[in-house]
Amino acid sequence: MKHLYLLRHAKSSWDDEDLDDFDRPLNQRGERAALVMGQFIAQEGLKLDRILSSGARRTEETIALVTSRTGEIPTERCRSLYLADPATILAEVQRLDPDVVSAMIVGHNPGLETFALALANDPRCETSLRVAEKFPTAALATFTLPVANWSDVRLASGRLDRFLTPKELV
Repeated sequence: MKHLYLLRHAKSSWDDEDLDDFDRPLNQRGERAALVMGQFIAQEGLKLDRILSSGARRTEETIALVTSRTGEIPTERCRSLYLADPATILAEVQRLDPDVVSAMIVGHNPGLETFALALANDPRCETSLRVAEKFPTAALATFTLPVANWSDVRLASGRLDRFLTPKELV
């Protein structure tokens, strides 16, 4: 059994119009939301063995704030996750080391939302319908995957256990 957590980066700033999208930082609202999600993860005792991130500044800042509450978690930057489509996200998940029991992807929409919906084995459950409605910044989707190895993860195979937004936690 594996556990996968999908965290959309927190709200980013558009203050500097000349800044490349990859380099946009979080705004204050995003910083607060990332801390809220980090506190939730810590309080729930969710153990994360690995984080995969696109490496974009807003994902890196989100991770830094989350791990300020959870403690350090080994993080791998995968440029391929920057604005990735579901097939690319799945490929990154499938290459995780079998010793990793739980992993988190910190990424971007629309790919993260589309991947979450494609991974869910019950697209009509209430949680899936909430994801389909909107996957806002700093939202977290949690999955249980009935596999021993990440390489065996397939679309429509994951149980979508929870979907949380920062607004629900404050």
